[in-house]
Amino acid sequence: MKDRLARELPDFAGRVGLTAAEAEQLIELFAERRFIESVDGIWPRSYLIGGALAEDLGRRQARIEVLLGERATAYREYIESLPVRRRVLDFNSELAPEDRLSGSEQEQLIAALHQIERWQTPRRTDWFALLPIEAEPAEQAAKRFDVEREQYDFLRLRNLTRLQLQRAEGLLAPRQFDVFFHIESERLRLEQTHVEGMRADAGLDAKIPE
Repeated sequence: MKDRLARELPDFAGRVGLTAAEAEQLIELFAERRFIESVDGIWPRSYLIGGALAEDLGRRQARIEVLLGERATAYREYIESLPVRRRVLDFNSELAPEDRLSGSEQEQLIAALHQIERWQTPRRTDWFALLPIEAEPAEQAAKRFDVEREQYDFLRLRNLTRLQLQRAEGLLAPRQFDVFFHIESERLRLEQTHVEGMRADAGLDAKIPE
């Protein structure tokens, strides 16, 4: 789990301002925390009721906060931008060697795409408001609930992708942008196919309404 976490946090030490040793300690604590959270529902109920699980998590969280110190803000900003950072790193790895972005160019693209994400409407959480008022079987209602949630996220992603493509076109060379456009379009196509399949399974017209 520790090695997987390290791969999930590219350039963690550099972006947060940590030494290699500090980053390693934090990743180990993150791995321990993730493991403890994963056993909820597996360990004996008496252990959970006794608060031992919460105490274990609390101790590790306290150690994380001490290690981060004044770098907590940089850490939060890094975590918030992590999905975009991974996309940019993956995109850069797809470019021909002569077309690859420099470190500063990658950071410029990450900052631009992340800024657009922060402007957009956050993911919706009041999904029950999307359900029809009329009564329907519980299984059908659950499917409709899932469809509405995924459909909302797809429409948000489509708008977000359009804005990010417009911004990226002004930052990338034509050959670079062609690769970026292909990757982002494919990501959007896969999500659209997923939502259309969910609509069909729920007995709805597969076409996603605007």
